[in-house]
Amino acid sequence: MGDNVPRADDYFEASQSRFQEAVSLYKNNFYVGAAYLAGCPIEATFWAFVPPERELGQRGRHNLQQLYEAGLGERIDARYRERFRSGASVGEHAIKLKDLSRQISANLTIASTRWANSYRYYPESRILNIAKKLARRKKDSKDPLKRTVNELLDASKFFVGLGIQKRAWIV
Repeated sequence: MGDNVPRADDYFEASQSRFQEAVSLYKNNFYVGAAYLAGCPIEATFWAFVPPERELGQRGRHNLQQLYEAGLGERIDARYRERFRSGASVGEHAIKLKDLSRQISANLTIASTRWANSYRYYPESRILNIAKKLARRKKDSKDPLKRTVNELLDASKFFVGLGIQKRAWIV
């Protein structure tokens, strides 16, 4: 592997750094920069779990759903299937898996609807319009950009934490 190709450890370190930077921007009311940067830790966490030989194609490189499914999602599914086959307590495991699946689904929906890699090129007015559309769906118009970024930061924190928790799965 060449020096220009990030390793899993690089992705993990970057995810934590980008998360802290996004939080700092948010706390200092730089919501547009925080909007972009808050999605980067999620993307980095997902990339850490994608096997190096896995081809995603150009369209999947920044697609959070595809990245999740190609790495962490596959590993979560495989681990729980393995546990069920080995005779683990199905009832308790099923509840844990269902709860984790629900949390993953909710946070992935938030991340996918509130972040795009192309945000780095968007002017503030365009990101604000996206936030306003999301706020109208929720019938909440009080500072929609701040709320949108806050929700994205929560999703980011969830996935960075999940990545740290499941880091041992990377061989």
